Amino acid sequence: MYEFFTKISNFLSGPFANAAHTDIAFLAALFLGIVGSVAPCQISANAAAIAYFGNRQVQAKLSWLETVMYLLGKMAVFSLFGALFWAFGRQISTDFIPLFSWSRKLLGPLLVVIGLFLLGWIRLPFQFVARFSSAIQRWSERKGGKSGAFFLGVAFSIGFCPTMFVLFFGSLMPLALQSSYGVLLPSVFAVGTAMPLLFIAGLTVGFGLDRVLVKRMKRWGGWIQKASGVFFILLGSSDTLTYWTLF
Repeated sequence: MYEFFTKISNFLSGPFANAAHTDIAFLAALFLGIVGSVAPCQISANAAAIAYFGNRQVQAKLSWLETVMYLLGKMAVFSLFGALFWAFGRQISTDFIPLFSWSRKLLGPLLVVIGLFLLGWIRLPFQFVARFSSAIQRWSERKGGKSGAFFLGVAFSIGFCPTMFVLFFGSLMPLALQSSYGVLLPSVFAVGTAMPLLFIAGLTVGFGLDRVLVKRMKRWGGWIQKASGVFFILLGSSDTLTYWTLF
């Protein structure tokens, strides 16, 4: 399965990988992020994000602020990794390899839990976390919302595979160290990793499909949510089998 994802990644990332060889650091970081968005370990995460926000859109529960919060969650994670790299040097990237491996393994079970939650088979799956974070508690109780979108952005960004590891620590951070505005590049990279979601969202809004979907499919909102739950479970199960046997 990982080899299959790798083939897809290589096919999609080629043009963007070539475009990343630019003298403009800002554009290079953005294109590196787009390459990262189709990295094997990010394909399932981006598919899950598209399904999640698509389900929210169809049920007329999605606001643009949720998308912004999702981006902020991703930006927070990559900015933190960039700050650690600046503070502790290149050794931090080596020391964090075990953490990246385990965090990537947790994404699959997380997708399964979200799927079960969407199906209504479990209630408040993150209630134990909510004791430490009122924001996550509100997300659990409302089946989404701004805090939930931020949390998803964080969760979908922590897991690294070798491709993402090389892109971020091997390509982006050396570039950031050489740039006068290098502190901003991890955030630009994060936006690039969310580009599939932003592209789909842009198409639906640009062609007015968001209003059409809400108008015609709201009556089937419950069934669409259940279908999304099944998709999350299948995606999470596949992801778990792939990455628990790989690392």
